[in-house]
Amino acid sequence: MGILGWYSAVQDTVWFGTNLGRVYRSADKGLHWTVSTASALSGMYVKPTFRNGSHGLLQDENSGAGLLCETFDGGTTWSQVMFTGPNYGWDMAYVPGTENTWVRSGASTGGHGIAYSFDGGHDWTDFPGTAGSEFYNLAWLNDHCGWAGGVNTSATAGGFHKFTGILTPPPAPRNVQPVANNHNVNINWDIPSYDPAQMTLQGYNVNRNGIKINSGLVTDQYYNDQNVMNGQYTYCVSAQYNIGGSLGSCNTVDITVGIAHNGDQPPMMIYPNPAHGRVLVQAATPSAVISIFDQSGNTMPVPVKNLLSGLFSMDVSGLAAGIYVVSGRTAKGLSRSKLVIY
Repeated sequence: MGILGWYSAVQDTVWFGTNLGRVYRSADKGLHWTVSTASALSGMYVKPTFRNGSHGLLQDENSGAGLLCETFDGGTTWSQVMFTGPNYGWDMAYVPGTENTWVRSGASTGGHGIAYSFDGGHDWTDFPGTAGSEFYNLAWLNDHCGWAGGVNTSATAGGFHKFTGILTPPPAPRNVQPVANNHNVNINWDIPSYDPAQMTLQGYNVNRNGIKINSGLVTDQYYNDQNVMNGQYTYCVSAQYNIGGSLGSCNTVDITVGIAHNGDQPPMMIYPNPAHGRVLVQAATPSAVISIFDQSGNTMPVPVKNLLSGLFSMDVSGLAAGIYVVSGRTAKGLSRSKLVIY
């Protein structure tokens, strides 16, 4: 069995999958290559699909289980996604222009249909009226225009499906507040602003640094995360409805000192912002430790240079477009500011 079309490309970087659960990557248009293995998909036919240069999903194409892995470092490492919802395994596509919306199709025995996810493939919901029908290769232009291969009903009818509508996430929880109490974190949030006549709120999911930590849907507006090791964590809470899941609303907490994102330290000055090359950060003191994190709480490998009197320089040219958090740790606590990369 050969492999055709199982590749993904973002600017100069290209990835392709193999029949052994491995992914090849080139960052220079194919001149040089590295390879990584998704251990959860070892020995399987896999297809990578990337949202940007860092975040992508890897789909099991032949076992019938529709297994998924994800990466946040451009495919260097992969971790399995323990998703909910249908496990279609024919094709997968990121919806361009969205924050983290994906679509996957199914045309194998027992797995016919098409589903969407607003949270990077962790929770999937069938498009209404599609379960049981065959959907093949996908192509999406944006959140209101997409196509899927289908089956001809005659020589002149059928053969593909076109999406009409707007594939928009439902409302997310508001005012997420993680509060550290020794090595426990109490997360509280406000109910989303939604119309009960249009959708039914079923519960919430809580993620710590991009990993879901609740075993079943949380039906209260709080969650207690226990025995958390010292460190900095980003907690995100998403709402689950009968029509699908929302994006996560996030906030950060430091277990060591118990300082939340809205602590008593003023935000730092960052300029230019938005940026795509060199960024200057003005911290409160020259002894500040400057770090940059993505929205899942992962530390970005960005070189930081202390110029003078609390002025720091960072080269962010290697980061994918998106929203990041720059933190400055001093003896008095933490200061955080958002940085937009384009």
